[in-house]
Amino acid sequence: MKKKYTNNHGSALVVSILVLMIIVTIALSLTLVSVQNQTASGGEAASSQSFQMADTGIENLMYDLTKAGKTNVNELTGCKPGGLIAVGNYIVTLLDGSGAPINCSQNISISNVITIKSVSNMKNQSRAVEADVICHSPFKPDASTVALYSFQETGNSILDYSGRNNVAGVSGTVPVITGICNARSYDGNPSDYISAKDYNDPTPTNNTLRIPGINPGNPKMSLEAWVKLGGAAITKWERIVGKGNDAKRNYDLGVSASGWEFQFNNGAGVACDVSKSVTAAGSWHFIAGVYDGSNIKLYIDGAPASSSPCAITPATDNSDLIMGASPGIALSVPFLGIIDEVIVDAKDKSDSDIQVDYNAGKIFHRP
Repeated sequence: MKKKYTNNHGSALVVSILVLMIIVTIALSLTLVSVQNQTASGGEAASSQSFQMADTGIENLMYDLTKAGKTNVNELTGCKPGGLIAVGNYIVTLLDGSGAPINCSQNISISNVITIKSVSNMKNQSRAVEADVICHSPFKPDASTVALYSFQETGNSILDYSGRNNVAGVSGTVPVITGICNARSYDGNPSDYISAKDYNDPTPTNNTLRIPGINPGNPKMSLEAWVKLGGAAITKWERIVGKGNDAKRNYDLGVSASGWEFQFNNGAGVACDVSKSVTAAGSWHFIAGVYDGSNIKLYIDGAPASSSPCAITPATDNSDLIMGASPGIALSVPFLGIIDEVIVDAKDKSDSDIQVDYNAGKIFHRP
C-alpha cells in the first residue's frame, strides 16, 4: 500500500522562567525540566495514537472497498449525509482518478474510488494518511481451490496462488496489460497462450488440475475469470480457461457465437452446456460457470444468467489446463481479448459466493 503522510503541529508551549531568588534556582529549574519532559512525552503519545487511528481508517475502508461485498459508495460503513465517512476519531475522504472527492452518500460505484484519505485528531494532534487502492487478488483460496492465477507477474512463469503450486507458463507471446492490476492480452494467434501441466499428483498435497481430482468421485466445480473481449465478431469457440479436447472435455469456460458459455462432456458423447448472449465488448466482465452435480449454471457480472439440468461425471485425462487457446477442439479459434483472475474450484459455489467474488474484483476491473 502506498502511503503519504502529512503533519500539522500545534503551537509549541513556550515556558518563560523569571528567576527571582537565587536560593531556589536549582530546585525550580529541576521541577520545570520534569514538567517539560512530561508534556513532550504526552504530545508524542498523542501524535502516535493519531497516526495509528488514521491508519485504522485506511485499513477499515480498504477492507470495505475490496473484500466486504459492497457495490456502491453509499453502502460503505460510516458514510454520513455530508458525504464523508466518519468512524470514531477518524474521517475518511474518497477520491476519484482526478483527485476530486466522491460524496459517499451518493449511489456511485466503488469502482470509481482510486485513492482514500484518512484524517485523525487525538489531543489536538492531527494526522492524515493517503492510500491508493492497489491490486491484490480478490479471490481467497481454500481447501477446494484447484488453481488460482492472478497474472501479476511480468515474466513467462505464472504463479498459482491456490497453494497447490500449479505454476503455468507462457507459450509464444502473451503481453502484460498494466492497470490497477496486471492482466494478460491475447491476440488471436494459436501459438500464444498460457498453460499448466496436470501432474495428477497422488500425494496428500494433491496438485492435479482435473475434476474430479482433489475430491475423488465428486464432479462439482466452479470456474471464474475476468474478461474483456477484443471487439471482433465471434463466430467460433474461444476458450478463456479449460482442460481437455472434443473427445474428453473436462471443463471449458469461453465465448462462442452462442454467447458466454460453460461446458464439459463425459467422454462418451454426452455433454453439459449452458450459454448466454455476450455482453458488450471492450469492457470488463466477470464470467463464472458452476456445476453442482445436477445442474450447470452460468453467471455474468455476479448474477445468474442461465442454467440447465445435467448430471454426468466430466471426462478426465492428463491434458494441460490452457488459457486463451483450444488445441484439439474443432470449430475453435484462439481467444482475442484480455483475461485476468482465473480460478478453478472443486466445489459448487453458491449464488452469494459468486456475487461476493464479483464485488471483490470489480474495483480492480474498471470499464
